[in-house]
Amino acid sequence: MKPPAFQFYASDFLAGCSLFSMEQRGLYITLLCLQWDHGFITLEDYQTCSTAMAQPLAKAVLRKFDQHEDCYKNGRLEAERKKQSEFRVNRSESGKAGAAARWHSHSTANAEPMANDGSPSPSPSPSTEAGAVRRHREAERPAWEEVKAQAVFIGLAEWKARDWFDEMEGIGWLDYNHRVVCRWQSILARVRTKWEADGRPAHPPAARNGSHGIRPLSPLDIKTILVAKERKAEGLKLKHCSLTANGDSWTSKKGFEEWRDLRREIRQLNNTLSNLA
Repeated sequence: MKPPAFQFYASDFLAGCSLFSMEQRGLYITLLCLQWDHGFITLEDYQTCSTAMAQPLAKAVLRKFDQHEDCYKNGRLEAERKKQSEFRVNRSESGKAGAAARWHSHSTANAEPMANDGSPSPSPSPSTEAGAVRRHREAERPAWEEVKAQAVFIGLAEWKARDWFDEMEGIGWLDYNHRVVCRWQSILARVRTKWEADGRPAHPPAARNGSHGIRPLSPLDIKTILVAKERKAEGLKLKHCSLTANGDSWTSKKGFEEWRDLRREIRQLNNTLSNLA
């Protein structure tokens, strides 16, 4: 079944067409609606909707849509369509799994006598609830194509979006307070605001801090990287190592080597942080 509606982020829409006239905004949202209904828009759709508009203004709106052979598509809208489809599939699978679990529980209850000791029903395991939250958070991590489409939608330079995306990948999608990022579109909108305050540079800045143009890491940068590496090292140890009477026993040589390298990097970062203090 085709979904009748899509998520409309008001702040993102306003930011993405801040330089549009009201007439251009009307054309833009109309073309988005046509794409949602039909899966794409045609050149005829565009020409029909923009008949009364000056062509330079109408073409500025059409640039929000990527050409695919004989049709046009807005990348951000298609990303939303994909997200909705995946969400429906996940909900369906979760519903089937829940129904199967209830059916199994019901069958077991009918097959075995019920305890009559007045004991309360068991509560959900905290680890199960934590796992569900963790899976939800991991699902919030966008792919580069989603970030790129969002950057086009809000008018942010691709190089700046890529720079931000690589930084977030490197620190495990945490903010500067070490909290998991749950609404990355809002953070990207702030990146756009700062980029505009810098004069909307079309390319990365030239070397300004030394011959290689690399900005020295601040203590906050180091702490953020340190937390991400410590979490990764801890995850590797939980996954590949078990405690025995003779000490740690690693089940994966590759996992151990990666953990060992991470611990070395963590020591170096701690030393650097101590020297900056």
